[in-house]
Parts: sequence; structure tokens; C-alpha cells
Amino acid sequence: MDYFKKLDNSISYSVGDNEWTDCHRTNNGSYIPTERLSYIRKVFFNKSTTQGNNAFPVERQGALSQAYSENSRFIKDHVMFVALHIPGSNNNFVSTKHLCTKKSTRTQADCDLQTKEYLARNVKNIEWLKSSFEKAKREKLAGIVISIQADIYFPFEMSDGHYQDDFLSQLNPKTNGYADFFHELVAQTHSFDGQVLLYYSDSHYFKLDKAMFDKSGAITSNFTSLEAFGDDEQSWVEMTVDPSSKNVFSFQPIILKALKKPTK
Repeated sequence: MDYFKKLDNSISYSVGDNEWTDCHRTNNGSYIPTERLSYIRKVFFNKSTTQGNNAFPVERQGALSQAYSENSRFIKDHVMFVALHIPGSNNNFVSTKHLCTKKSTRTQADCDLQTKEYLARNVKNIEWLKSSFEKAKREKLAGIVISIQADIYFPFEMSDGHYQDDFLSQLNPKTNGYADFFHELVAQTHSFDGQVLLYYSDSHYFKLDKAMFDKSGAITSNFTSLEAFGDDEQSWVEMTVDPSSKNVFSFQPIILKALKKPTK
């Protein structure tokens, strides 16, 4: 929160895995993830505004400081900006025993509670995604930006048939915490006349691509996915929004001088 207070810009915050889903790991303190999530909601989502010193109003899905208050949206320059709570580590879906105990002292009962949290939030995320597109369609918006933290594509390459054969084939709702979200995103994008941008950051590698295809194998022309810089790389991406242009969104990576790592 103190970092946000130092920024003059308005910040739309989409919750990530480092904040809570990964806190069960022994090297992260062996916290109870849902306790960390509750704390985040109380601290960061207790107002119907964005973060930063020049905050402005947003619509929130849940009651302030309560469950799903982190899901938000606002409309600016004929484009909707949607923050969805979809973090890394399989969206907090503990689908295997290995995921349960890796780097952790969690019991199966603990992991069952985590999966229960995922299942409930997954339903609300899909509801928020649907209602956001419905509103964008009613108002005939030029575009919609979906901000999440997770890299739902990792570790798959989209070219040479890997989208269909590898990526889509593993989107099983029984094991993959992003399956329902992506399938709904595809359906909503294909029925939307405007441009759609999926913005994420989990793998810390700048990437701009068209990672969605229709059933015939053709690129979905109104969909773009953007992964931001991260980890030790402090560069960033400048996005220009022009609702009167064909593509609505254009991007310019801003490369900063690398910081020297401290010597031991």
C-alpha cells in the first residue's frame, strides 16, 4: 500500500500468487493462503476506487473488503478495463497431491479448503467476465481489457499446431484452474465486435501475440494477449488507446537500464 501511495498515477490492481496463493510454502512463511487473501481484501479493496494518489471510481463485484471485492471494472475512452482475480499456481486449484505438498507442510485437508476457495471464486470470475462483456456489448464499446496475473499459456508454444494439440488439450476443468476462464473468454470474444486484450504478467517475459484461434484454425483477429516484463527486469509497456482506430490498442515496450544485482 505504501508503494501505491508514492505513485501519482491511478493503479488498477489485479491480485497475484505472490500475495497469497504461494504463502503456504515453507520459504514464504507457511501462512494459510486464505488468511492472506482476507487481509489483502481488507487493506487494498476497502474503497470503490483504484489505487494511487489520483484514484477514480470503479465498480466492484463484491462488498468492500469482502470476497470478490478485488474484481473491478471501469470505462474510459470508450473502452472497458476489467480486473479479474486469476493468480498463478493454478489459480489456487490444488488438483494433485504433488501440488499440495511441494515446498509445503500442508495436509490434504488444507489443500481441500484451498480448492474449495478456487471453486467458489471461479464461479464469480466467470460471472464477472460475462457481465462485463454484456455491458460492453450494450454500450457498443470499442474494446475491453482483461487484466489477470496468471500466465494461462505457460509453458506452451502457440505456433505449429501447439495451440490446438498441446494448449487446448490440457484445458481440463478437472485439473486446470484456468480452463473455465479461457473457454468463456473465447466464447465472449468471438461474439464481441470490439477488440479484446488479455493482459498478464506471471512468467516475467515480455510477449505480444494473437494467442486465440477459431475452430477452423484461423487467428481471432479481435484478440490480443500481452505479457508484461517482470522479476528483475524493470522495463514496462506503454499502451495507447485509440477507440477510433481499427485495432484500438497499440504498444511500445520501454526498456530501462538493467539494475546491478548486489554482490554477496
